[in-house]
Amino acid sequence: EGWLPAAQVTTGEVLVERSGFADAAFVIDPGHGFPDLGAVGPTRLLETEVNLDVSERIADLLRSPRDVDWATGAVTAGTQIPAVDTVVLTRSANGPNEGDYEAGLTFRATLGNTIEADAIVSIHHNSGGAVALDQPGAEAYVSNFDPESQRLGGLIVDELRRSFARYDIQWTGATGEGVFARIGTDGEDYYTLIEVAEVPAVIVEAAYISNPAEEALAWTDEFRQEYAEAVYRALVRFVTTEDDPIPTPEVQTFQPGGPSRSFESCVVPPAE
Repeated sequence: EGWLPAAQVTTGEVLVERSGFADAAFVIDPGHGFPDLGAVGPTRLLETEVNLDVSERIADLLRSPRDVDWATGAVTAGTQIPAVDTVVLTRSANGPNEGDYEAGLTFRATLGNTIEADAIVSIHHNSGGAVALDQPGAEAYVSNFDPESQRLGGLIVDELRRSFARYDIQWTGATGEGVFARIGTDGEDYYTLIEVAEVPAVIVEAAYISNPAEEALAWTDEFRQEYAEAVYRALVRFVTTEDDPIPTPEVQTFQPGGPSRSFESCVVPPAE
């Protein structure tokens, strides 16, 4: 369902027998990619670029053993939590155009299905209409039909709010608990990535880069690392605990305006 150079492929059976975090497999999906830039902040911060950077940081955290101070949230090199078995990025800085290209939503979900991932996490930043909030407006979009997708979404929002609460800014976002299941007019999950996924899948919108204060944070390495570490901690909790901090997502019937994107505008740049 996708193409790889033959030199990168080893034929044979894939045996999936996992127990514990060391055996876990994750697909980390940097949302958007040229020509789909995603949100654009007031000072021209491009969501596609931030998504890729944060996703690369998450992958780096997962690929090496770590310690987590669960009181402070600090993630450091150590031995407490092992590296995971498999991390797949749907696009990476080593790819064409330094990773700034658009991969199809079905392809992204199929990667997770193919490796029988423990979860797919799609990294995004929000924009548009929002209200002023007293707390970070981190959001997660989950499946209405998969309790494990909902549990992971709750864990990610829980960890993002914990990390971002120390920033004294005017936050924006939606009211409620921050975990949403959007349903299309056909009664199925609205988002293609979530609907096609056969494993727990979550779309994360960590901050509203249309808000100047949040965009200013998203420019910084510190904030991006906080985002990555929050997702990392959530994945550790997802695999190793039964934690379920936000057990009931808000269900929304979703009918966005405007025409759908055309595949004709999606071009993968040739490798140099």
